[in-house]
Amino acid sequence: MEGVGSTHPAGVPARGSRVGEAKGATVYVIGVFDLFHRGHLSFLERARACGERLVVAINGDDMVASYKRRPIHSEEDRLAIVGALRCVDHAFVIRDYDNRRAMLEHEVDIVVHGDDWEARSYMEQIRVSERFLERHGIELRFIPYTEGISTSAILERIRGEAP
Repeated sequence: MEGVGSTHPAGVPARGSRVGEAKGATVYVIGVFDLFHRGHLSFLERARACGERLVVAINGDDMVASYKRRPIHSEEDRLAIVGALRCVDHAFVIRDYDNRRAMLEHEVDIVVHGDDWEARSYMEQIRVSERFLERHGIELRFIPYTEGISTSAILERIRGEAP
């Protein structure tokens, strides 16, 4: 796994406190983040507010192509963009659906995703079980999906399929 750290090396939690965050918690987010937009930024900022440190796993190009479409931006470009954000403490490319090893390696306390997914199907997608989460004291938290903007909608506009 290649990584980009904003201000903190992997494994070193950021210090300081934000309103609403779990003291000392490492928050983990997994996503594609192609055609980066305001919805992505809002999601990452809200995820970061859930804890003291935000670790982001960027899904690799081949993996995304296997379930969605080939990303417009390469995994290296998506990693550079996400890793440069102030709210992100560490970002890396993950090339496997199974996130268990990465979660343990980064000592994750909270996994955050948009509420556009149902918990059971999301856990299947990232190859974790309730038992795994419970055993390792990891909370799964869903936050509101940003309505009105998505990479799919941007692509439809580019193709002239939407106003």
